[in-house]
Amino acid sequence: MTRGRGKPRPSDIQIKRELVTAIIEDDVLALEDLLREKAPVNFKLEVLGEDEVWRITSMVNIEVAEAVASWTPLHLACYLGNAEAADLLLRARARIGTKDLLGREPFDYAPNNHEFQELRGLVEKQSGEHECDPLQEADEILISEFVYPYDDIPFDYELGEYEDHEDGDETE
Repeated sequence: MTRGRGKPRPSDIQIKRELVTAIIEDDVLALEDLLREKAPVNFKLEVLGEDEVWRITSMVNIEVAEAVASWTPLHLACYLGNAEAADLLLRARARIGTKDLLGREPFDYAPNNHEFQELRGLVEKQSGEHECDPLQEADEILISEFVYPYDDIPFDYELGEYEDHEDGDETE
């Protein structure tokens, strides 16, 4: 289980846990590093295991606690009001139309502040350019303005992560 120059390759679950921890701790540098290393951004938090979901659930209001397992990292960043993390996730192609158990999309949890209004504006502008209803079809849009360092890396939408072609070895 190595990558490139003999560097150990963390497990997929460990990478996802690190990504969620970076969002919770508002650690932008760690989040940028993880995204640069092609960390997946379109997964449900339930894949992290019961203990991790419970830890996150203990941080949220009781009204939304039942939905935490069905959240994506973008839901979490929006709920926590972490606009910079949300921006980075969007740039890494996080899906904005994914609904949780309560039928809510990530931006439904976002605070109504300046930073999130700017992100909403960009998303709506991009959605308008693709002639679709941003609330209905935005999940299917490739938001070109948000895609910065990953343009040349194939993205597997079914798995919700970037393909790893560094060494051609997909074994774990």
